Amino acid sequence: MNFRGLRTGTRILTERGEVDIETLRIGEAAMAMVAGRLVPVRWIGRRPVDGDAPDVANTTIRVAAEAFAAQTPVRDLWLAAGHLVMIDGALIPIGALVNGATIVEASPDRQPWWQIDLARHDLVLAEGVPVESFRERRDETCAPPVTSGPVLDGVKTRLLARAKDAFGFSITEDRGLLVVADGEVCAATVTDEDAASFVIPPGSRDVYVMSRTWVPREADPLSHDERRLGVCVRRLLLDDSRDVRLDGPELDDGWQSPERDGVGPFRWTDGAGRLPAGAGTIAMELCGERLYWAHGRPPAYPGGIVRRAQPASRPP
Repeated sequence: MNFRGLRTGTRILTERGEVDIETLRIGEAAMAMVAGRLVPVRWIGRRPVDGDAPDVANTTIRVAAEAFAAQTPVRDLWLAAGHLVMIDGALIPIGALVNGATIVEASPDRQPWWQIDLARHDLVLAEGVPVESFRERRDETCAPPVTSGPVLDGVKTRLLARAKDAFGFSITEDRGLLVVADGEVCAATVTDEDAASFVIPPGSRDVYVMSRTWVPREADPLSHDERRLGVCVRRLLLDDSRDVRLDGPELDDGWQSPERDGVGPFRWTDGAGRLPAGAGTIAMELCGERLYWAHGRPPAYPGGIVRRAQPASRPP
C-alpha cells in the first residue's frame, strides 16, 4: 500500500480541469500519465492523520512550489515520504529527495489524506507533478522505483543546485555555536574556527552546547548519512585541566556515537549536546565538515526550561 496518499486541498488534473482531491467522485476521469489518457477513478480512500502508525515512510514532506522546475509544482505539495513521484524520467520516493531547503520534512497537520485508485497503477498530475495513484502492493508499480544509484544522485544534484540558484538558499560554515546553562547564554571568552571557550555560571545544572544542524544526505547528493549533525568535538576540557572522554558516560544526551580517524577520537552532537555540569569553564576543540543551510535554525533548548530574559541595557 502506498501509505497516506495526497493531502486535502491538493489539486488533481481531471476531465473538469484541476480540482481539489476531496471533491473527486468515483467514476470521474483523472488524467493518467502512463496510460496517456483520462481514466475513470475506481475508488477513493480517505485517511485521517490521527490513524497513522509511526512509520518513517509516512513522514510528511513539503515540496515548495517550483522546487522541481518552473511551475512544477504549481503550488506547495505535501506527500508522505514513501510516495513515488516521476521526476527527470525516474520514479523516486519523495523522501529520498529531501534537501532541507526546497524539499523538507514538515509537521503533519490534521488535514485528512486521500487515495485515488485507477484500473492500474499509474501517475496522476498533482499540482503539476506526476505522482503515483493508489497501489495495494509495493511491487505493482507502473515503473521500477529508483531508490539509489547514479540516476538518483543526478536528480538530487540538480534539485540542490536549483535550491541555491533559483531560490537563493546558501550554505554556511558558521556553526552558530552557543553554550547555554540553565537557559542562560554563556559568554564566549575565546572563539575561532576550530576552538571555543566559555565561562559557566556557578551552580549551573543543565548545560548544553547548541548549534546549527545539517544532514549529510541532504547537503551532499552522494552521502547516505541520515544523521542530524551539530558540531564535531575533538577535545572537551573542563576548568582548563580535566579532559572529558569523548567515548565516556558523561556524554550521552544529544550526542551521536563516538568515532575515530587517523588523528584520534571525535564526536558529533545532534545540535543540542548535554555537557557535564559543575565546571566553571568549558573549552572545546572542534573539527569536521560544515554544510549548514544559512536559513537553518538551531534546535529548541532541551529540557522544557524557559530561557531567562536578558536584562535591558541601560542608557548611557
